[in-house]
Amino acid sequence: MKYVSTFRTDAFRQFLSQLESFKPTLHEVDYPESNVTAERFWKDFAEAIGPFFLDHLDNATELWLESAQGSNIGRCCDHYDYKYSNCVESPLLGTQCPRLKRLTLVNFWIDATAVEFILDHDKTLESILLRECYIGLCEEDAETPYMSWRAFFAYLLDDGGLPRLVSFDLEGQGGRLVHLDETGKFLTPEARRMVRKLKSDRSRQRPLWYVWISEHGDMSPDTNFTTERFWAMRDQKSFDKFMDMVRGNKWRLLGHE
Repeated sequence: MKYVSTFRTDAFRQFLSQLESFKPTLHEVDYPESNVTAERFWKDFAEAIGPFFLDHLDNATELWLESAQGSNIGRCCDHYDYKYSNCVESPLLGTQCPRLKRLTLVNFWIDATAVEFILDHDKTLESILLRECYIGLCEEDAETPYMSWRAFFAYLLDDGGLPRLVSFDLEGQGGRLVHLDETGKFLTPEARRMVRKLKSDRSRQRPLWYVWISEHGDMSPDTNFTTERFWAMRDQKSFDKFMDMVRGNKWRLLGHE
């Protein structure tokens, strides 16, 4: 794949170094007659945004990275034997955006690379927004590791937290739990119970629950782990603990919640 030569020039890199905000959207290129070519083009460019752009944002305080829906950046944990062909490695590095205050990721797999990027900016990050993101981290202490938001929040808290973070938001449609039919027509009885709970209990963060459901309404092989975590509120409790830290920071730094 050939790239625009301007991306490699000192003048363009100097221009990037002066930006205070950077908000690229990686749109999926749709060529119905050559999907393989389109997918390769998208992957090549997505993997190049680090050296072409992110590596040179020396003064940026805001970074918004949005991937095409269905073509996510990042990886699910290595314990799973399936891989997503339409995903690419995350371009995020701790050396990028040294002055970063506001981070937004859209349609990302939140994996170990994303966690490391956040922790490497713990002295500057004030706001994080994760929109329509999947969790790619596993609970390592489980007999059978499974992907869980609890692991994400635990990593951030165990490393001392984020002392300047005063805003954190998870946005989504409630995940695969409700994507088939809002009436629950095609869902298993257990899935319907979970949907009703999510709709009635506003204290639960719906984007925490990405449950894979087949076209016949059957949940994924890790159903037992998913339902057990749901009713035990493990992910939710970890989220609540993390938000306690955020509210504490807001009170300490701004004088109010």
